[in-house]
Amino acid sequence: MEENNNGNSPQDGNNRQEVSSGAVGGDNGYVPPAPAASNDTLGIIGLIAGIVGVLMSCCWPLGMALGITALVCGIIAKTREQRFSIAGIVLGIIALVIGIVFLVFSIANLMYLPEFMNEFMYQMDY
Repeated sequence: MEENNNGNSPQDGNNRQEVSSGAVGGDNGYVPPAPAASNDTLGIIGLIAGIVGVLMSCCWPLGMALGITALVCGIIAKTREQRFSIAGIVLGIIALVIGIVFLVFSIANLMYLPEFMNEFMYQMDY
């Protein structure tokens, strides 16, 4: 019951795998470099800030702050050629525009609030 194991069995403690010469990692010792890890942090931050800014733009100070954050991160990410930079820029602009619209409505509402309150109080007296 003798097996021919050519030196590659686990009993020999030699766990080599046979690789043909010229292949990657073969006998010539060539191992290709690992691909560079992409660093898209600012693009992703701009994207997330833009999405949250659009969703929170009804609360205009928060929406505008997140819109500015998304716009700045998107522009910096665009100069560094990162992914998601365009999305951050577009969503940041949308959040800013919606925030400005809500700001204008808030200011207009505050301008007419005293008239409304006077009319409301007059109606409540009767």
